[in-house]
Amino acid sequence: MGVLRRIVHRAFILIDSVEKVWVRFAIFFLGLLALFGVPWIFIFLFRSLFNSTAGIWAFVSLVLIYAVFVTIPMFRMGSWVGTVKPQPGEEPVDDAELRSRLLAINELDLPFHIIQDKNGKLVSEWRIADTKWAGLMEAGGLKVLHKVKLLLDVEKKRVSAQDREWGCSFRAGVGHFSMFGSFFIGIDFFSYDRAAEYGLLFKNGKLVFGAAYNYRFQLSEMKTPLTNVITGSGWTFRPVATFIKIFN
Repeated sequence: MGVLRRIVHRAFILIDSVEKVWVRFAIFFLGLLALFGVPWIFIFLFRSLFNSTAGIWAFVSLVLIYAVFVTIPMFRMGSWVGTVKPQPGEEPVDDAELRSRLLAINELDLPFHIIQDKNGKLVSEWRIADTKWAGLMEAGGLKVLHKVKLLLDVEKKRVSAQDREWGCSFRAGVGHFSMFGSFFIGIDFFSYDRAAEYGLLFKNGKLVFGAAYNYRFQLSEMKTPLTNVITGSGWTFRPVATFIKIFN
């Protein structure tokens, strides 16, 4: 048993060392196939149960129970795919300093800002109430508004981030959320680009903004700078589908 535990532990270390997102996503996809393939194995092994109504109901009940437990590794694997580790050589700052660095974004002339909700989470969102930026968003045909909720885990030096999307409409030059046409809460796997700068850089503990950047108001233009600030402060960035701890 001890040998098997060491083998599994080393396997986890090896998998976790993978940096390329597409490789992580491939592992995630294969993991899903394995998880959802288990019920079909039981169908083959216990197909005789389907000769009775009681047997069918028993099987259905077991599948439903299994599905509940599958969501835990599924959500955890999804978070692992998008996890970004701290930048090399960066010692983690305390949570107050990280919070201060993130809120410093509000001092710059950017199309998004960060607020704190009643539960203490930081929320990054487009400035849809700002006449200047709302006008540019409307002119650009923006149809989807994004939010990124951030929860700081002081013990693990990790920031959990949940992506949110709503439909958008504009009236009198001001943006409004809409529940029609688009609504999403979870992890957007394709909203982060490590190679892109998106106008906002975090270097040597300071925010630097390239004012000439032409925003298209995509989630990646908000999420990538946030990730850079977090990882540049020695913390881990981890996307989550839910803030319930057992799932992330």
